[in-house]
Amino acid sequence: MRTTSIKTSPYFFPAEVVRAIARAIDSKNDSESLDNKCHDLYLSKNELDQLINIHIHKVIERVELKKSVENELKALIAQMFDDYLKIVATYNLSEQHRDDIGPWIIEAFFCPYLINIVSFLGTRTRPFEKSDYIELINDNSTGLELTFKIIEKRVKGWNAFYTSLSKGDKDKITAWRRGDDLQLWQFVSDSQS
Repeated sequence: MRTTSIKTSPYFFPAEVVRAIARAIDSKNDSESLDNKCHDLYLSKNELDQLINIHIHKVIERVELKKSVENELKALIAQMFDDYLKIVATYNLSEQHRDDIGPWIIEAFFCPYLINIVSFLGTRTRPFEKSDYIELINDNSTGLELTFKIIEKRVKGWNAFYTSLSKGDKDKITAWRRGDDLQLWQFVSDSQS
């Protein structure tokens, strides 16, 4: 009989996995590059493939889009994750905090973004246009603030971690919460020109 180790946080997506997912949904990446980007004890390659398939590819496939728009949507979501990781996941959270912080970041950021994007696409009656990216971001921007509110209330040690940050890092987090520092805005502006 085969034994399996019990993971303390079965729903936890550490930063490396989120980054791997972001890259995976960008159609320019193949499975080999995904393997090279994702090295984490919490999820096997097979588990990660299933998560990407179930929570990203199958969700997007439910919305009937032209292939070019579908690829743009995948790239947009990948960019959201990249922008998010540049601000938050670069901080050196110790291993003991990973179990605490992971589920709340993903629950507040990852799932609502996908659900809201798919819902937005599914309820519209007009063709998808580049200007819709702006509306998508506006609709979902409150999720950034919600993420931090959940983290502040439920993640043990977050306040001590935040207090220890330099003023520059605190300013980055404040700007990110307001949406002032998202590189995605530049991406959207470039997309519309």
